[in-house]
Amino acid sequence: MANDDEPSTDKVQSHMNKLFNIWNRNNNSGFPLNLSDVQRIQNLELNLRNSKLKAFIEDSKSGYYYDFIEDMKLILYEGKIYVPESLRGRTLGWYHHYLNHSGGDRLANTLSTV
Repeated sequence: MANDDEPSTDKVQSHMNKLFNIWNRNNNSGFPLNLSDVQRIQNLELNLRNSKLKAFIEDSKSGYYYDFIEDMKLILYEGKIYVPESLRGRTLGWYHHYLNHSGGDRLANTLSTV
């Protein structure tokens, strides 16, 4: 039986979205990444003058490569989605909060698992 004093999951999620300023029209799950945003920002990085990401993609030994995930062409690094730097802060903040303010090692281990 649910306690009426406890906030509903939807209310908690709404609060977290506001707290982390991560709501957008394509992503109401609260998770700060959606693949279309990742793809869009990866492409912006690729088109920068002297793009390091482009150099990594062109170097077959770098560990960076393209793959399709949910019908989206994304850049991966050693089997994991490459998260552009501009999306990392809010992603790490979200994980830190939802892992109950875990320490750096626990957070890194969680993000590193496949």
